[in-house]
Amino acid sequence: MSEVRIDNCEGQRCTVIPGSVVGIEADMIPAVASPSLTLIVDAIMPGEYRVPIMTRVLENSSVQPGQPYMIRFTIVPNDVLSGQAVLIETNVRHTDTELREICAQVQIVVA
Repeated sequence: MSEVRIDNCEGQRCTVIPGSVVGIEADMIPAVASPSLTLIVDAIMPGEYRVPIMTRVLENSSVQPGQPYMIRFTIVPNDVLSGQAVLIETNVRHTDTELREICAQVQIVVA
């Protein structure tokens, strides 16, 4: 089970201001143990065009199965995206095996 939340926003769609820091949280309960996790965040633009935002090995991210964990990160939408609805896709994978623990999307509208 996973959930992704955007700070100061309710539901699956959120309006954000270009150039502002947007806090995002993802909850997860791993299926299996892992000594390290990797966070992959992409923006999916209209027309299914995918833009990588970040790929980061998370420090001290050893996890055990069945235990709840939260991952927090920030993004800063560019003003080039003004007026567009963009999906933010969050993937968390085991660093060593690339087993995917979560894949969740939220939609932002850049004002």
